[in-house]
Amino acid sequence: VVDVPRSGLVLRTDPALVERVVVNLLSNAVKFTPHGRVRCTAAPTGAGDVIEVAVSDTGIGIAPEHQERVFEEFYQVPGPLQRAHGGTGLGLSYARRVATVLGGSLTLDSAPARGTTLVLRLPVALGAEGPDRYDDVLVVEDDPAFREIAHSALQPFTERITDAGSGVEALRILAERRPDFVMLDLNIPAPDGKDVLDRMRSDPGLRDVPVVVVTSAYLTAADHAVLSASAVVLDKSRFSAELLPHVVADAARLVGRKP
Repeated sequence: VVDVPRSGLVLRTDPALVERVVVNLLSNAVKFTPHGRVRCTAAPTGAGDVIEVAVSDTGIGIAPEHQERVFEEFYQVPGPLQRAHGGTGLGLSYARRVATVLGGSLTLDSAPARGTTLVLRLPVALGAEGPDRYDDVLVVEDDPAFREIAHSALQPFTERITDAGSGVEALRILAERRPDFVMLDLNIPAPDGKDVLDRMRSDPGLRDVPVVVVTSAYLTAADHAVLSASAVVLDKSRFSAELLPHVVADAARLVGRKP
């Protein structure tokens, strides 16, 4: 059942990413509802500045101890129906991360044998306001899915985005031109992100280029201290469209590009 009443509101966001999240939620609902109903609704909430998309089902549900863990990468709720359908366990983790990047949230309410409701909340307009605009951004990331997420977050305040999938490629691009800022993953094909950052900081032409390290790698306190001396470090789980312009501004101040 699909219930999307006409509201007159226009949602200004990344349509491909929103579609991917909603299809993911519907696919899960159908998969784990062998008998019953799946319902999808969408409507404005509050003062009309948020769109709420809810996917609810009358399926097998999720026990309380698993409800937060389903948003962890590679985690799958144990059970015969889950084993029958297989999967990577990345669906809801990816969906929540995309929702956050788009300035929204993804929440879950469920009970065993009573079904599940997942609610995607998105701002009607993904804000393009930020401390600055940047003409040329280099994204050093070997994960195509996260590159897509990064592009969506960057587009409102960036003219040009260039991708590098390895340290070698990143250094080649940096030798050809100086970007306005760099988004850098650490776990990339050699030389890794730490080495790329070290080489940038030893190059007089690149040492004051702002760098935001966005990584899911485990960092010791010592690692974090070394990186934070010349770059802003952001865990991928905290990456969002709303936060990104502010951490870029922090990275620029760190290298003396802003007062």
